[in-house]
Amino acid sequence: MAESTVKEKVVAESAANNGQVKGLVFAIDDITAEQVEDFLVAINGNSIRQQAGIMAALAVSCPKEWGPPNEPETYSKLKFRLFREARELFVEGLNDLGKN
Repeated sequence: MAESTVKEKVVAESAANNGQVKGLVFAIDDITAEQVEDFLVAINGNSIRQQAGIMAALAVSCPKEWGPPNEPETYSKLKFRLFREARELFVEGLNDLGKN
C-alpha cells in the first residue's frame, strides 16, 4: 500500500471514530510548504475562509450532505462546531505528517 494511501486510511479511520466527520478524508501527504504556511497564517488570523480553501484543496472526500469536497464553501458554510471538528482532523493530519 502506498504511503499516501496509508495516511488517507489513517485519517479516514480517525474520522470514523468521530461521528460528526465520518467520511472526511484529506490528502495531507500532498500538502506543500506554502500551503502549510498559508494555513498557519489563516489560523493565527482567524480566517475561516482561508482555512476552508486549503482544506478544500486537499480534500479527498467529505460527507455527501456537506457538498462538493473541493469547494471552500463546503467547509466555510458548516456550523462552527462542525467546522472546528473538520479543522481539528486536518490539523491532526498535519501534526502526524510532522512526526514522520
